[in-house]
Amino acid sequence: MPTKDFKFDIKSVNDDGTFEGYLSVFDVVDLGGDLVEKGAFTKTIQEADGGFVPMLWQHDPHRPIGKLYLAEDDYGLKVKGELTMAVSQAQEAYALLKSGVIRGLSIGYKAIRKQMEKGVRHLKEIKLFEGSVVTF
Repeated sequence: MPTKDFKFDIKSVNDDGTFEGYLSVFDVVDLGGDLVEKGAFTKTIQEADGGFVPMLWQHDPHRPIGKLYLAEDDYGLKVKGELTMAVSQAQEAYALLKSGVIRGLSIGYKAIRKQMEKGVRHLKEIKLFEGSVVTF
């Protein structure tokens, strides 16, 4: 499963383990030469069971740490994260997010519809499997 990493600008991590930010932004060519188009996550959002995807620690499917509720706006894929504070790895993630050591989010996805245009891969539809809190 391919992944994409994004610098995560967290405004604040609340005491209950919730935070908000963007899991992906639109119309920006990343270092891998990909551009996510607006609407790429629409189907994933519609099909998300309960409106969320799992939040994992470092893309490890054996280490879920919470939920990421999804919504698209003009800027990108906005998420409200809820760390499951009863999970010890979520407590560690919370402490690292709060201290600013962890600064990244990454997505695990499959490109459903894509098109090459002038050397840039335009991701038109993305199936999102998970979002991860990552070190880099």
